Amino acid sequence: MRVELAAGELDHRRAAQLCRAATDRRWQSYRSIERYATKEDTCRRRQLLDHFGDPSPAAPAGRCCDVHDPVAWLGPITVEKKGRARGNGNGSAPADDGADVPEAELAPLKAWRMQRADGKPAYTVAPNATLYEIVRRKPRTEADLLAIKGIGPSFIDKHADSLLELLDPG
Repeated sequence: MRVELAAGELDHRRAAQLCRAATDRRWQSYRSIERYATKEDTCRRRQLLDHFGDPSPAAPAGRCCDVHDPVAWLGPITVEKKGRARGNGNGSAPADDGADVPEAELAPLKAWRMQRADGKPAYTVAPNATLYEIVRRKPRTEADLLAIKGIGPSFIDKHADSLLELLDPG
């Protein structure tokens, strides 16, 4: 939308108001999504119905939502301080089992990963959880690597030789 005064002059004040209003709408949308994702005690189905102005009851004949009918295999969803949801279900990286991984053993793997990323984000080579599992299992062969969740044939083709060389104690 153009905001003009007589003789084609731009009304900067009105343009700034419109920009602020657009920014506010974007933040309101973001906050709405954030509330939906982080509220652990409010029915997600009800939130969606309310958002779209649907007065239907929140209790359907089947499953309702993850708040009222949690899926056991998905496990609990936790929210980090920055608002990102984390689960322990279907990701390609293994869940961190909590066993301590010495930073001294992890540091060379992180440096190797950064070098192999070649300017891309390091997690595109291997996420931290995969590095932790490599330190824990100490693989010596490609078969050992393939047994680690998060490592597949593509990883083996691209990175196995250099990683096994790094891990070789001799």
